[in-house]
Amino acid sequence: MTDINFTMIIGFLVVIALVGGVYWFVEGRKSLYSSKQLMNKSEFRLYNLLNRWRHENRPDLILSPQVPYGAFIQAQGNLWRGLVAKRADFVIWSKDGFVRAIIEYDGPGHHGKNSASARKVIERDKLKDKAALKANFALIRVYEDTSEADILADIINTAVADPIRYVYDFGDYWVHLIETESVDDPIPENLYPRLVDVVGRCPPEDVGGLPGYENFIEAIGDAAHPEHEELTQWVEGPFDPHIPDGDELRRNVLKLAKKWQPKKK
Repeated sequence: MTDINFTMIIGFLVVIALVGGVYWFVEGRKSLYSSKQLMNKSEFRLYNLLNRWRHENRPDLILSPQVPYGAFIQAQGNLWRGLVAKRADFVIWSKDGFVRAIIEYDGPGHHGKNSASARKVIERDKLKDKAALKANFALIRVYEDTSEADILADIINTAVADPIRYVYDFGDYWVHLIETESVDDPIPENLYPRLVDVVGRCPPEDVGGLPGYENFIEAIGDAAHPEHEELTQWVEGPFDPHIPDGDELRRNVLKLAKKWQPKKK
């Protein structure tokens, strides 16, 4: 091999190395920052629905997407840092600067692709629910199959009114919404409180919150499900979420009414 050929080979390799270095440098710089969608298609459809309702009914309110919880909820130390990393899909807020309602969209793929990611999402959602409840904010969860009518009904009830909320069972974390429809004078012959009507059946105790209840309903309604027999025995018989145990609930409320009945002097 002549000196000229050797020099040409070395020069060629140097050029390749320089071009490769520049390419990786440029690409490396590019990868530090890149654009991403603020909302996916299903989130954008929900945004349009919410914004249309706001424009037609409450133009005094403001709708904002992807707002950190730490922007509108105060907390101490590590609790605040944990909130900063969590974002609300949408918030409805008023011109006084205070949030009136938080909307979380639990659409397709919300719980990830495996059980590990699902556990992380469940813990994240529990933190959001707990923070919103403690700070007296209404939090609405919209699911893939939630109808537009139900979404708007929830928005109207929370963004306009100020309902009472409480959590039952901090393990399963059932958030209850109590609304006052009217206030009337008591009827003398009636005991209070009274159970007037019942819709649906309460989830079993210690079922595992909403994700556990969804799995329970799926298994209990499918005889071929691997957990069907075990959960049927656990709940002690058939379970229909649409048929409430009204008689038992009325007896329990009646016992409470008798216990709270004013003592005769």
